[in-house]
Amino acid sequence: MTCLNGPRVTYELLRRVPNIANFKVLLRAIKLWARRREIYSNIVSALVFSRLKPDLLFDKVGFPGGVAWGIMAAKVAQVYPNMCPSVLLEKFFSLYKEWNFADPIIVVPPDECQAPSGTERYVLAWDPTRHHFSKRPLTVITPTYPMANATFNITDSALNVIRSEIFRASNLTQGISRGENSYSELFAPATFFKLYGNYVQAIVVAPVDSLPVLIPFRRSK
Repeated sequence: MTCLNGPRVTYELLRRVPNIANFKVLLRAIKLWARRREIYSNIVSALVFSRLKPDLLFDKVGFPGGVAWGIMAAKVAQVYPNMCPSVLLEKFFSLYKEWNFADPIIVVPPDECQAPSGTERYVLAWDPTRHHFSKRPLTVITPTYPMANATFNITDSALNVIRSEIFRASNLTQGISRGENSYSELFAPATFFKLYGNYVQAIVVAPVDSLPVLIPFRRSK
């Protein structure tokens, strides 16, 4: 079930947006923006190594991944069905600039994401009325059964960073519409080491054969 969720979510998002072509352009822009501003990826870390040259690649902790950004973009496409991609991009940031993140972002009514009729509920689905752990700082719900929070690992501090970036992007896209700013400013890479004064770095040194075992252990800590 879990391994099939990706294709199922993609199919459902395309089925629920009013204009697939405009949605795809919007989503590409959102993903590019999120990657450039370093708020993309809900994966803690990825390991790439060879026998001759070990190499560790680290991703950011607790930011929305592609599925979550896709759902958020689909919500905007639903709210503004007749807008072109450039206007949708501006609306994306203006909508989430004012969004009450205590409310879940949902593109499909929950009653349409139930288990098939006559079958037993064999997988727990997102339900804030039954599971206290379903309530998170940012809640972006997948549009298929079983409904799940695609941003379950977002923290309060990560949400503050996301909101700050959305606020910045909203001001820039409004400036672009007035001819005062440019897209190069919007998609400018974040200067990570200038934004923060303090860092925690964890370095794992071990034989190559031991790294696949040690990396999950480091993640848990």
